[in-house]
Amino acid sequence: MVKRIFTFLFVLVLTVGVSSAKYNYLLATDAPAGSLWVKFIEEINVKLQKKYNGEVEIKVYAGGTMRDQSSVIKKIKIGQLSGAGLSSGGAQLIYKDFGVLGFPTLFRSYDEYDYIVSTMGGFFENEFEKNGFVLLGWTEVGFIYVFSKKPVASIEDLKNGKPCLMEGDIISEALYKEAGIKPVQTKMSDILTDLNTGRVETVFNSTYGLLATQWFPKVSYMADFPITFMIGAIVVDKKLFYSMPKEYQDTMRNLFNEYMSKLTKKVRQDNESARDALTKKAGIKVLPVKDDQKKIFYDSCERASAQLTKGEFSAELYAKIKTTLEEYRKRR
Repeated sequence: MVKRIFTFLFVLVLTVGVSSAKYNYLLATDAPAGSLWVKFIEEINVKLQKKYNGEVEIKVYAGGTMRDQSSVIKKIKIGQLSGAGLSSGGAQLIYKDFGVLGFPTLFRSYDEYDYIVSTMGGFFENEFEKNGFVLLGWTEVGFIYVFSKKPVASIEDLKNGKPCLMEGDIISEALYKEAGIKPVQTKMSDILTDLNTGRVETVFNSTYGLLATQWFPKVSYMADFPITFMIGAIVVDKKLFYSMPKEYQDTMRNLFNEYMSKLTKKVRQDNESARDALTKKAGIKVLPVKDDQKKIFYDSCERASAQLTKGEFSAELYAKIKTTLEEYRKRR
């Protein structure tokens, strides 16, 4: 009870009297303080404050300090927060079928992902608005790899590698089930502790993400095969956003478009640089994955995706994205 009262008072302090801004945005994110994602939002805040004489302010609560993403969304809905930088898993708590974009092995290149955003981004924005949120920016962590304490370069290796499963990640859960793997359920905020204690031995991240989260000293191997592409979204409360003058709305949208475009380029560059840093400086060994093992993984992903679109996610949307990608590949 004491803990609950303290948490309530802490959030109250955040939402009352902390800013003189007329339009005060309190954004929560799991991204670590000082990371690229947080720095770019802070730069947007500086520009908004300067342009509108402090009437618009964005304050970022980084590193999961506002608890897990389901809690963050609840806080936005009751007015304790006003926005968030969400992973695909968090975004699908607002619009369930956003999760289709996070299906394993759906995207094979950055160009494919960029094409889907450019052709279908408006559709997703409309769906978020139907659910009370404005999607201000698409973000990405990048292609996700398997990092482990022991060598993991096959499904069989993964079965014995104590792989993690993030709380609420039904997509990975379906894939684990199809592959016959029993994962260790955990939370993003607990991963470092779990790696330290040995409760978890295998984690999944981008190369830059592994550095940003400081997980890299706890692993020794990287499987040289991207298993999925992790994306996210920056969303804000629809009522607050549309309470601003139209000029303010347009400026905020334009700034997020500008900075998220810069962020995308920087994240991709830093993922490449991070790979070099991990392998050449941190001593992480890159493990080749044989073609037959890739096929086993692809087959498991197809079965998992088929199961997920039988109930959890829209089969129609998944088919549309797949068809759009196939047509794009033929033209390349």
